[in-house]
Amino acid sequence: MQKLFKYLMIFSFFTTISGCGPELLLSPLAGPIQEGVVYWAEGEANKYYSESPDVIYRSTKHALAKLNVPILEDKPANNDYAILAGEKDKFHIKITVIENNMTRFSIRVNFWGNKEFAELIYKIVDNELDTIIFDDQGRPTNQ
Repeated sequence: MQKLFKYLMIFSFFTTISGCGPELLLSPLAGPIQEGVVYWAEGEANKYYSESPDVIYRSTKHALAKLNVPILEDKPANNDYAILAGEKDKFHIKITVIENNMTRFSIRVNFWGNKEFAELIYKIVDNELDTIIFDDQGRPTNQ
């Protein structure tokens, strides 16, 4: 038993150092994409929404405006969007269509990523998704 434990520890040590942690053995057991859960991979936060990408895009722009974060680059292309925002801390935001009405919203803050900043943006975007903006005549707008 002691010998088996020793081999498991050595295996775990080397697979963790090489970047292939033992948790990868359980990854085939993971479920499909879940909406509303933040996934972290290599410094980038990913969250999936069952909204169209233009709705997520508008909510993201409203969230950045609420945080007083200037947008440096804004590149819409087809149904995909890329936004570079921030002065001191750079926000690289990608909004991508996965399937019809399934959108991936990715945020990378600076080079290494910043969990607190990304989760703050996700929280404000989630609140913005529930907000309807009305024009002067009382009709809902698309902005």
